[in-house]
Formats: sequence, C-alpha cells, structure tokens
Amino acid sequence: MINNLFNISLNHYIILFFILLFIGTSGMLLNKNVVNKLISAIIFINVISANFVVFANYVDGINLDGMVFAIIILLLFILNVILALSLILWIYKRKNTLHVKNEEKN
Repeated sequence: MINNLFNISLNHYIILFFILLFIGTSGMLLNKNVVNKLISAIIFINVISANFVVFANYVDGINLDGMVFAIIILLLFILNVILALSLILWIYKRKNTLHVKNEEKN
C-alpha cells in the first residue's frame, strides 16, 4: 500500500540500511563513552530488525515471519539494554566516569 504511494523499491531500503549500518558501526568503533556505544548498538539492532521486516514484505506481503523475528529480536535486545544500563550505572558509581580507557598494569 505505501509502496504504491511513494514508489519505494527494495534498493532504496538497502541504501538506507547501509547508511544506518555505517552510522551504527562507526559509532561503536569511534566513541569512547559507553552510553554512546550503547546508542550505536541500538541503531545497529534496529537496522537488522527493519531489514527482516522489509525483506519479509518484499518476499511475501501476507506472511508475517519477518515481523515476528523483528519483534523477538527487539524484545531480547530490550532485555540486554536493561542489563547494560544497570552495569553502566554500577560502573559509574564505582569509577565516576563512563569513558573506556586502556589501563596498563605495572
């Protein structure tokens, strides 16, 4: 229905997913703040979930397998984010910083 209105092809989605995947990956590799790394991981997982939904829609518009996989992935990732945020708060209370450092032991 939306595809007929805007005439969006699968190539447009793939280009958008590659751009968002690059943003998420570069954020994971370049940021030193743990919260920014977590936000980049959220972008990364959302791209993967949206990829399941779009490809399921283009393969078979009636079948909901891609959406079910996306919902399961997002639910599992929400649980991981809750755990990661609790660990981040624990680390912040302990070290008073959220920057990732390479600490050398003498």
